[in-house]
Amino acid sequence: MSDTSTPPPEEPVPPPTTTAVDAGQARDAIEQAAYGVFVAALLWYALHGDEEPGDGSLLRQSANRVASTMWWARPRLSAHKPPRASLQDRNEWIDAKAADIVKIAQDDAGAHYDTVFKRIRKADPHATDAAVRSAFRLDHAWSKAAARSMATRLSSETALDMKEQVEVDAGEKFHSMWISRGDPKVRKLHRDLHGRVRPLGTPFHTWPDGQTLSYPGDPAAPIESWINCRCALMLVPAKDAKLAEEVFKVPEGDFDVPVAASGVWSAETRQAEADLRSEKIRGYTSKV
Repeated sequence: MSDTSTPPPEEPVPPPTTTAVDAGQARDAIEQAAYGVFVAALLWYALHGDEEPGDGSLLRQSANRVASTMWWARPRLSAHKPPRASLQDRNEWIDAKAADIVKIAQDDAGAHYDTVFKRIRKADPHATDAAVRSAFRLDHAWSKAAARSMATRLSSETALDMKEQVEVDAGEKFHSMWISRGDPKVRKLHRDLHGRVRPLGTPFHTWPDGQTLSYPGDPAAPIESWINCRCALMLVPAKDAKLAEEVFKVPEGDFDVPVAASGVWSAETRQAEADLRSEKIRGYTSKV
């Protein structure tokens, strides 16, 4: 008779999970970092125009912080943590994202300079270039509005970027889930989309004219459907899609509970929102 006892079977370790709160916090962290990018973009454009910023520039350093934040956010945007990556893969991912962010910020800053220039010259035809540049580079309200617009798009793209990698590691298919903030600020369309799950490539909403909304912040969709959006995208196992939709379903009346819906709308903030909307519409229509 053997005196060696059979070890008890190991209990299965459940995969890491994330929550709607995790996804919202990840998106907010990206917004906070993105604010610095647009402040730096205004400063850079006021001094150097659309000249390419070097690696040591404030704009490039700020973009690197956003990209690093996006990397940090990856596990918080999926019900299965992405597999561990090498330092080289991490750095290459961050460098590529930072370059994209610099390009977006420079394009947006250039469009905003045109808006500020026209507004100031309309009010005072004799305003100097120095006065225009001073008003432009200190437009913090616009920087915050632009950061909000960029953050939602980047957090969604972060989730989508790691989908294939997560599927390989988990050995199963994943779909994307739309997560709103569940408060009175959520627009009607996004209330309807909250908790909905879609396979990659399937739009969350399609309009009669054929335009589609594929993820929060999707720039290909009509601007009124995503500007100032605070929603996030989460990856969930495809086999759990139906259950996830039931769990995350929010009754319409619950959106009207005044939680996390406070905000100060000053004249400067409203002007920034109007500027950003007109600039985005102008940029969108120039590409179609």
